[in-house]
Amino acid sequence: MGRQKLVNYVDIRTKGSLDNVRDQVRQTLEQEGFKISWDGDMRGRAKKGGKFWNLIAGTGGTATYSVVDFEISGSTESWNLRLIKDFEGRNLLDRRAVDKKFEQFIESLAGIFRGQGLLSEVVKS
Repeated sequence: MGRQKLVNYVDIRTKGSLDNVRDQVRQTLEQEGFKISWDGDMRGRAKKGGKFWNLIAGTGGTATYSVVDFEISGSTESWNLRLIKDFEGRNLLDRRAVDKKFEQFIESLAGIFRGQGLLSEVVKS
């Protein structure tokens, strides 16, 4: 079994309304425990955890501070949702945990759009 490529960002291409894309991003991130701050209608940042807990993790815990930036581009009925993983962790276990959660988040969000019949493609980079 080969090494799995780490994904730093993903483009989820979908049809439908801008409101639907924003709503699905918000709902999915909030369900995962992220706090979202929007920068206009088309971009934002979601944070989970805190930098302080990363200091505590240095004493043997595995706390992480996770950030997902997102940008929506497109027009009318065709949208590109870019999710960008911005990670700060103390050790390899933290990194693996965040990578795994990011992959699960991608699959969850893509699954929602697929279930709505709106998913065009998912491109990981």
